[in-house]
Amino acid sequence: MGGQPSNPAVAATSLVDRGRRHFLEQEGLNAWGVWGFTQWPLLAQHIRMGFEYAKQRCTAYPRFVVQRRLLAAFLETYLPVLRDLRFGHPLAVESPHDPLPELDFGPVISSRKAAELTGHFRRGAGRASAAAAAAPPLGRRRTFPARAGRGRLLAPASVLGPAAQASLQHAEPSGPLDSVVCVDTESEFIAAMNASNGCLVASIATDDAAFGARAPSSSGRT
Repeated sequence: MGGQPSNPAVAATSLVDRGRRHFLEQEGLNAWGVWGFTQWPLLAQHIRMGFEYAKQRCTAYPRFVVQRRLLAAFLETYLPVLRDLRFGHPLAVESPHDPLPELDFGPVISSRKAAELTGHFRRGAGRASAAAAAAPPLGRRRTFPARAGRGRLLAPASVLGPAAQASLQHAEPSGPLDSVVCVDTESEFIAAMNASNGCLVASIATDDAAFGARAPSSSGRT
């Protein structure tokens, strides 16, 4: 901001000046839509797997767009997964002879990132919020220094109905922080799925094959 060029512009200019072929990855808010859907155990599996690497990958889904009449059923599926996720330091054990913990994900990349995500959660909280309780410490570190991972362990969390001005409405959080948005109509569904300036991946969970085929073509991006 402030008249300074964006990082993508700087990278693109540098690569063009060197005459090198290149690809620039477009940042966006990957969304998973839920419309006319009943296969909740199957969706639960996908939600859990989605937290691999603490959602610090460009193909993670941090945004769920849910048909309003399905919200209760969605939350009955989604919240137990959130609460059951195992996170912590992957080398934290009580003694050197103990097996390593079985985790769904470990620390986020830095304590600064953890603080940023916490800020996103607090600023994004709209009508209601749902957060998994922080897990107890998993014990002493096995081979890492004593301070390794400190300040970087973040519980999975989700904001239901993020505030309109919140960054969660348009920017990728790159961490174990989700947002859930409710919609009533197909047009609202498409708009909410494409709230950011494009995305890398998007999916729709639906029992209605016609809707699943129709919805992506309605926007050209989903």
